[in-house]
Parts: sequence; structure tokens; C-alpha cells
Amino acid sequence: RTQSGNERWIPTIYVEVSRRVTRGTLKSVLHVLKGLACDQKLCKVIVAMSNASTAFVQPNDRGRNQVLWLEDLTRAEAEEFFDKHKALIGILSPLRDEVLGNTTCRASSLHALCCKTRRAADRRRCGRHRDGVRKRGPAGCLS
Repeated sequence: RTQSGNERWIPTIYVEVSRRVTRGTLKSVLHVLKGLACDQKLCKVIVAMSNASTAFVQPNDRGRNQVLWLEDLTRAEAEEFFDKHKALIGILSPLRDEVLGNTTCRASSLHALCCKTRRAADRRRCGRHRDGVRKRGPAGCLS
């Protein structure tokens, strides 16, 4: 706090909950986070849950928790997301229609797809993986 120059500043902990986490583990983690944030006021906590049913595992203290439900992106928002990240463009644009027609438009899934296509394009561009031989690529190679 003293390094920030603001005595009222507290850190924020961001926790992303895996879909595979057990209810018991999640309940224990949320109890500890509640103690840190609400009881001791040492930090703020943001918990991102990808599985809607895990939201009901929260401690029964709705007065100090704020639940925010995020819906999947609309098709137009997903298109904008792909454009922003330059994903599935050019010769890959037919795949865009297939992806958006057959899957949900969850932002995290679209982001993962963008990262995978970017890594594949970077590998081809740097020539590191040609002829089945791994070569030392440029510093920007993500593979």
C-alpha cells in the first residue's frame, strides 16, 4: 500500500474456476476468498465461473457478493471479435461461418481459437517447423 502512494488501495485477486473443479474444492476456495475479501478486507476478489451451476456453490451471504451473469457473444459480436484479432480471415474465412454456425460464441472459446490459429500461422511464417525439423525460430515465434 505504501508503495502505491495510496493507503486505501488494496489488491484485487482474479480467480478463474475450471469446469472440472469439484463442488467441495470450490466451496473451500470461495470460503477462504470470502474471509480475505469480506471479513478481513485485505483484498477484492473476482471469481470467474464458466459453469453456471458452480455459481450456486457460493457462500450464502448475498449481501456481500455481487453476481454478474455474462451471456455468450452474439454472432455480430463474435464476428467483431475475430476481426479485431485477425482470426479466420482470408482463405480461412469459410471456416468462420462453420465455427460460428456450429459452436457457442463463448468469448473464452473464441479467444482460444484465435490463439491457436495465430500460433499455426506464426509457425508457418517463421519456417521453424518445415520438413518435420524443428529449427530455431525468430524471437516472435509463439511455438
